[in-house]
Amino acid sequence: MINIVLGTFFGDEGKGMTTRKLAMLMKGRENAKKIMNIKFNGGAQAGHTASGFVFHQFGSASCLKVPTYLSKDFMFNPMLFLKERRAWFEYFKEDMRRITSAGEDFMPHFYVNAKAVTTSPVDVFVNQAKETIKGSARNGSCGCGINETYERCLVNPTFVSDDYSDEKYRKHTAAFLMEKYNRFMEAVKIVDFNLPCEYCGIDMERAIYDWFDTMDNIKKSEFIEIIDENAEREFLSDYDLLFEGAQGMMLDMDFLEYAPNLTSSKTNSTNPIRMIKELGREDEEITTWYCIRTYMTRHGAGRFDSEVASKEVIAKDITDTTNQPNEFQGSLRYGYFDKVLFEKMIKEDRMRYFEAGLNTQYGYSVSYADKTDYSLITSSGKDILEAKDAKLMIFTDKSGDKVLFSPKNGVLCCNKTEQFGLL
Repeated sequence: MINIVLGTFFGDEGKGMTTRKLAMLMKGRENAKKIMNIKFNGGAQAGHTASGFVFHQFGSASCLKVPTYLSKDFMFNPMLFLKERRAWFEYFKEDMRRITSAGEDFMPHFYVNAKAVTTSPVDVFVNQAKETIKGSARNGSCGCGINETYERCLVNPTFVSDDYSDEKYRKHTAAFLMEKYNRFMEAVKIVDFNLPCEYCGIDMERAIYDWFDTMDNIKKSEFIEIIDENAEREFLSDYDLLFEGAQGMMLDMDFLEYAPNLTSSKTNSTNPIRMIKELGREDEEITTWYCIRTYMTRHGAGRFDSEVASKEVIAKDITDTTNQPNEFQGSLRYGYFDKVLFEKMIKEDRMRYFEAGLNTQYGYSVSYADKTDYSLITSSGKDILEAKDAKLMIFTDKSGDKVLFSPKNGVLCCNKTEQFGLL
C-alpha cells in the first residue's frame, strides 16, 4: 500500500495531520505491514503540525513510532535536525516516559538516502541576508537556505554520504564555501547595502567547520542510518509507503506562471512517481491525497489572485496558532477558494500518473472545515466540493480530534455526513 500526501495550492493545508491520520489507519489494517514515512522534497523549511508539534525534517507520523526516510530529493540540514530532535524529545517526554517504562522503544528510527544533499551555514546566511536586504520586495523565503542549497549543489554538491571527517574534503569544501561567502559580502559592499549588525562579524569559517563536525557526529550516531542509493529498493521492500510532501503544488519550481515566488523543489507527484517506478511497485494500491482548506492561504510574497484584506472576510472564527508571523515570510495571507484553479491543479497532477502508466486512486483532505460550516468559501459565496469518485477526509480542527466523512452523496456540503473507513 502506498499513500501520497500533497498540498494542492500554496501549502499550509493540513499535510501533517493528514499524514498522521493515514499512518493510524494504515497501522490499523488487518495484516498491516510496517510503514515508512518518506519526505521527498524541500528541506527544513517545511512546518507540518501533528499532535500539536510542528515537524520539519521528522516525518509527521514520528509520534506514532513510524520511522522517517529522507529521499535523495530532500535537503538535509544537520543543525536544524538536532534542534528539532531536542524539541521533539522535550515535547513528547511524557509519552516517552510512559512507553519506555512499559519496555517499548519510543524514539522512531531515522534514515537518510546517501545522495541527499546537505545545507551549509553559508547557504542559510546568504539566503537570510538577501531577504533582509530586499526589505518589502523580499521573495517570501523561509530563511532556511533552500534555494541557495539547490543552486550551490548544482556546482559543488555536498552529500550526506561525504566524509566530513576527512581533512582534504574539509579543506576543499570550506574553500569553496568561503569563496561564495566572501563574494557575497563584497557584492554587498559594492552596492552599498548596510546589513544589520547580526550579519556582521560572523566567524563563517568556524561555522563551516562546526557544520563538518555536526555532520560527522550525526553519521556516527545511533539515531540515524545512511542508506546507499543502490540499496534503497531492497531497504524499502518490507514497508508500506507514506509519502509526505512539503509546500504546495503551486509553489513547484516549474510552475512558472507563478514565478519568481516559487520553491526550489518538486512539490507535486513527480518525485513519488519516479520513486515508485524505481522501486518496482507500480502494481500496488496507490492513493494520492490532495490537501486543501475550505478557503485558500499563502505564506510569503507572491501572486495570490483571490486574496482578501483580512481573514474575517472568510470567517470570523478562523484561528491559526502554528502559522505565526515570522521575520522572512511575514503573516499568513488569506483568500477565497478558487474552484477553477482547484480543478486545474488536480487535473494536471492526475495526468502525471496517467503519463507514467500508474493506476491510482485519489482523495481530498479538507482542513478547517468546521470553521466555514463545511462549505467552500468562494468569491461568489458558499459552495460545495464535488467529491465524485475521490475519497474524502475532513478535519474539523488542528488540535488532534479529527472527523472522517463519506462522500456518499458526492459532495461536501452539510453536517449530516456518514463516518466511514478510508482504507
